[in-house]
Amino acid sequence: MKKRILIVLLFVFVKVGAQTPAFSSIDSLFENGRYQLALERLQAITTPSFLSNYKTAVIYESIDNCKQTALFLEKALHFKKDKKALLKLAKVYQRLNKSFVSIGIYENLLAKDSLNLVLAYQLGKLYYKTKNH
Repeated sequence: MKKRILIVLLFVFVKVGAQTPAFSSIDSLFENGRYQLALERLQAITTPSFLSNYKTAVIYESIDNCKQTALFLEKALHFKKDKKALLKLAKVYQRLNKSFVSIGIYENLLAKDSLNLVLAYQLGKLYYKTKNH
């Protein structure tokens, strides 16, 4: 029994360790402005994850491709509900003129963190913009 647990743990560490160098090289490409090559490396990853989809969304965001950014943020959020990813998604929906979707995201985030004044301010601006107050 202990042997099986050890083998499973070893497999998990090797699997995670194998992804880390790939992501660090992708981060390096992104930092150097080699977006196309970074996207190709991300697309070569056979098992999508939160991190691979989130990094893809960040690259598309940096080249102002809002539709692809929203698509990959939604894919990332299927793996893990992340506050940072939700905030990015709300901002992308604002740029895509989907204010009501953005309002819904902000309202959900504000319900969980009612003391976040920046979030409340953003929501107020959207209410004013859409006259939904």
